[in-house]
Amino acid sequence: EGAAASDPAAAVDAALARERRSGTLPLAGPGERVADGLRDELLAALRAWRELEAAHPVAAPKEALQRRVAGVDFDDWLDGLRDAGAGRRIAIELRAGRLCRRAANRRPGIAADKLVAAWVRMLAAAACGHAIETALVGRDALVRLEPLPREAAQRHFDALVGAWRAGMDAPLPLALRSGLTWAERGDEGAAAAVYDGRPGRPGEGAEPGLARCYPDFEALVADGRCAALVQALYEPLLAWATRPLQLTRHGAGDDD
Repeated sequence: EGAAASDPAAAVDAALARERRSGTLPLAGPGERVADGLRDELLAALRAWRELEAAHPVAAPKEALQRRVAGVDFDDWLDGLRDAGAGRRIAIELRAGRLCRRAANRRPGIAADKLVAAWVRMLAAAACGHAIETALVGRDALVRLEPLPREAAQRHFDALVGAWRAGMDAPLPLALRSGLTWAERGDEGAAAAVYDGRPGRPGEGAEPGLARCYPDFEALVADGRCAALVQALYEPLLAWATRPLQLTRHGAGDDD
């Protein structure tokens, strides 16, 4: 990030040169077109990130995070934040990937599965009394999300820790992309299609950790726990993802 901050164009060109040498990009003309597209995306993302950093130049002090949940002592530190003025703090993060669904997707908007780490950080902070705004800069967009009120954050954080604790005893019948599809569409069949896949295109359930315990969607939902976990863990995340303070797509000129 240091090189990107001082000279974004040079940092992007150096990264693309490494990709060319590694053989990741196509050869000749097609490779140049791919590289040009990547360069435009990455430069737009770096500019948005630099603007955010410049707008919040003062680092905020780190804070202790402590909470006891379901017999689990959560003890950590909240750091890397910026002062946002009026007693507010903001977490600014630069991501290598995209944050929104592709334009061809019939359900435009933020891809909730890209927000999991930010969601957990926000919940942990708010549950311990530290409200932080989240700003994520991806290759395609800038997304800003506000913290939940403390009581709501505690409820969702405690549910998350309780599920994690239960998962230490036995694998939970839960899969991220399938579960978020179920939560968003309210359609068990759509979730089954994501989990089971189709001929020539394996689904999420082909991942070894899931396939060993839940070889198909029918096995995943057999005891009824999957639906309850989706409601408790994924529906709140999805609600947070669909109410951004700001969603700006780089170069598209549209603020949602």
